[in-house]
Amino acid sequence: MKKVEILVVEDYAHPISEKDIEEVTKKFKENEIVINRVHIPKWDIENENEVTGVYVIVREVAEV
Repeated sequence: MKKVEILVVEDYAHPISEKDIEEVTKKFKENEIVINRVHIPKWDIENENEVTGVYVIVREVAEV
């Protein structure tokens, strides 16, 4: 059985839209998808968008 988790990393200047998250979840057939949101403070580096985004984690787990 596969377990799908989605990690949404955003800051308040660059929020991730619900539409973007829905597009990612449509790609998986699993009934249960865990979505975690993390808000980080705005970074003062040149490429601050490198950390923000939608990350997908898929793991195989044994069924009991």
